[in-house]
Amino acid sequence: MQHPVIVLPPQLHHNGKNLVCFRIDVNKRVSNITASERFYIILVNWNIIAILSLSQA
Repeated sequence: MQHPVIVLPPQLHHNGKNLVCFRIDVNKRVSNITASERFYIILVNWNIIAILSLSQA
């Protein structure tokens, strides 16, 4: 079974190591996430297993 091709929006990019990182738009808020925080979504076989906030990075 092949993995589906996932088309990421412009604020997302795949780094080739099953890690998708995205940066919140500075002028927007998503729920309680503050602007300019950096997040990483870890994918294993295209299933999201963790979302890490690395705002100190």
